[in-house]
Amino acid sequence: MLKYKSDKAALYRYAQENRTELRDMDGTAKLALLSMMGEQKRLQKMMEEAGGEEEFDMCKAIDDLIADGESRGFERGDKSGFERGNRQGFERGERQLSSLISRLLAENRPDLIALAVSDPDVRARLYKSYNL
Repeated sequence: MLKYKSDKAALYRYAQENRTELRDMDGTAKLALLSMMGEQKRLQKMMEEAGGEEEFDMCKAIDDLIADGESRGFERGDKSGFERGNRQGFERGERQLSSLISRLLAENRPDLIALAVSDPDVRARLYKSYNL
């Protein structure tokens, strides 16, 4: 199992294929294996929640760890995507407003620049009229 420590898919396959053997391990062997895998704290908590070593299912614990890892990965991905989307949206808005102001300056329309900056409805109409 240790060789699958960094490959969660292989670890999951190994756990499925060796379910009976893993279930039959005594508590000390389970803790030793999990300690070597670096998961002793979370799995010790799972064992305590299960009511002791006799009720602890090593395969279910591995399933739970994999699910937990996937969940944390999705959360990180969502956060990263949200931050990237916000940044891109902000940059797009900056470019759009900059283009509008440049065009209005070229047309000598400082009155519309002041309106565009202060009124979102006017700004939206100007974006549409200049195809921005």
